[in-house]
Amino acid sequence: MPRTRSGLAAFSRLPLRYALAGVLLAACGLTLLLSSGCFSGSTEVPPATTVITLAPSPTPTPTEPPNRIVNTSLPARLVIESIGVNAPVMELGLDSRRAPEVPDYTNSSSPRSVVAWYDFGALPGQGSNAIFAGHVTFDGVGVFYYLDSVSPGDTVKVITQDGKTLVYQVFDTLVVDPSRADLLNPTNDDILTVITCGGGTFIPVPGEAFGGHYPGRVVLRAKLSQVV
Repeated sequence: MPRTRSGLAAFSRLPLRYALAGVLLAACGLTLLLSSGCFSGSTEVPPATTVITLAPSPTPTPTEPPNRIVNTSLPARLVIESIGVNAPVMELGLDSRRAPEVPDYTNSSSPRSVVAWYDFGALPGQGSNAIFAGHVTFDGVGVFYYLDSVSPGDTVKVITQDGKTLVYQVFDTLVVDPSRADLLNPTNDDILTVITCGGGTFIPVPGEAFGGHYPGRVVLRAKLSQVV
């Protein structure tokens, strides 16, 4: 899949539905499944374009017993051996404007090399949808530049701050339109959703926020298979 190596980041902003409320995730490189637009790596913080209102996850029905909680510790690293990723994880959430935060030079010394875990999704190992995102490009090749090369059956490991390793097996990889908000919904299984920009070549658009956008989002989904 062709991609630009211009150093532009994989982010854009789109309104997304999470649980029962509207959510915008800052991902895709990291303005997650969010709309079009990419960061150039500058320290300037773009204006918020959306307000997020979160709602509690629905309670499982009696016919669907809740998954067993196997972890209460924050993620520290994310490992995808098949594409050579072994990256630190930073916790991000919503800023003062209720817009999703993204890795940039205001919160990280190396935004292109870090993975974001969003605290308005599930914690890995707690039985629902844990949402991660990272740049495909940001002042060069980003942490998820090769995410579209991951295949079903590959593993994704989350190493927690207290030393546990949660092993997830990839069951789906897809390229989607940024409007696929359903991929951020809570799940009945313990799932990882990992997102970056992609779906073709970066499209420069003079005057557009972040200088342009990628046409789609590369999404990996994996299910918890083992805790070490």
